[in-house]
Amino acid sequence: MASWFRLMFNRPIYRRPDFALTLGQALAAVASAPIFMGFIALFLALGEG
Repeated sequence: MASWFRLMFNRPIYRRPDFALTLGQALAAVASAPIFMGFIALFLALGEG
């Protein structure tokens, strides 16, 4: 039996013939975006000095 987690987050929300974006992938991208923006801001701030 598939877990509820897989049923919930493995659902395609965007579909193309060569690519399907699942809910879990979209949430992971949104959750990790502030981390990458923080690293970029840190490198820019260090480069100013």
